[in-house]
Amino acid sequence: MSAWLGRIAAVLGSAAMLGALVTACQPQALAPTPQQIESMGLRARHAGQAEALTQLQQWARAGQTVAQRELALALAETPANWPTARDWLERAARGGDDDAAQRLGELHRLGRWGLKPDPAQAARWLGLAARQGQADAALQLALLLKHGDGVARDEAQALHWLQAAADAGNPRAMFLLSQAHARGDGVARSEPLARQWLEAAADRHDPPALQAYALALENGDLGYEKNPALARELLIEAGSERHNRWAGH
Repeated sequence: MSAWLGRIAAVLGSAAMLGALVTACQPQALAPTPQQIESMGLRARHAGQAEALTQLQQWARAGQTVAQRELALALAETPANWPTARDWLERAARGGDDDAAQRLGELHRLGRWGLKPDPAQAARWLGLAARQGQADAALQLALLLKHGDGVARDEAQALHWLQAAADAGNPRAMFLLSQAHARGDGVARSEPLARQWLEAAADRHDPPALQAYALALENGDLGYEKNPALARELLIEAGSERHNRWAGH
């Protein structure tokens, strides 16, 4: 009897082990990539797909910060949903989504989604995003610090964040940094650095930078040799970029 029971136990043990192995080898549901979530967000916002909104809600409730941000943007298409949209956006920002923090800062800065302009709150959220390397947030924080808007005026910190935004690839920050070096505004005056940042901003098709570059070439400023032909080309490109951006809005 005991030998018979022993054989049964061995068989059951082997079956349990086999079951555990089968379970372990079964494919698990993969978490969506940020690109997949953002694609779903576009479908919810622009195509008005109810199933896309439902999927975003499921991912957001599961703690996906990108989904929380995309859900906020989708909900914000309807003004009645602005309070809920703000809650989801703040949840995403607190969870580490730098784009959500930047957007939240802009909402407070400009007074959108039912908010009144609040520069202090804007600086708080923009600072959070900037510390995470968000270039647009670093630029806006630099401007708030330079003008003392909602925060104590601090030229040194303003220049720090302007440099950070330029280093991160923001063309408007590059142009403003070029101007600072051209004038010696908070930094040592340097025509080589002014040219470097001006050309970097122009390469990214920033209209004010293109125009300033054109004028510098036309007048021979910043150590450039005069080049009227290239100046005309740059002015045409600046006008085209302005038109395209205006039409895009």
